[in-house]
Amino acid sequence: MRSVAGRAEAVALAATYHPDVIIAEAQVPGLDGLALVRELSRLASPPATILVCPRSDRVLDELGVVCLTKPIDLGLLYRHLARLAPRESQVA
Repeated sequence: MRSVAGRAEAVALAATYHPDVIIAEAQVPGLDGLALVRELSRLASPPATILVCPRSDRVLDELGVVCLTKPIDLGLLYRHLARLAPRESQVA
């Protein structure tokens, strides 16, 4: 697991390490969730993305991005991670 402070670093690390899933805040300075999703989609093997959003967003749903609202339901997050992770991976 790794954490980053901005969109450019997130995309660079995703291109290098090929994570299965990225979890990101949708609206923080330097990290626009929709822009992150678009940049990640250009990778050869784009990771699944879960964004923490202030509200539900149909655009993100149409892009296949999971959008969780605050406060985060940890059970729901776990179910999404279990569904998105490859079979050989385990979510703990």
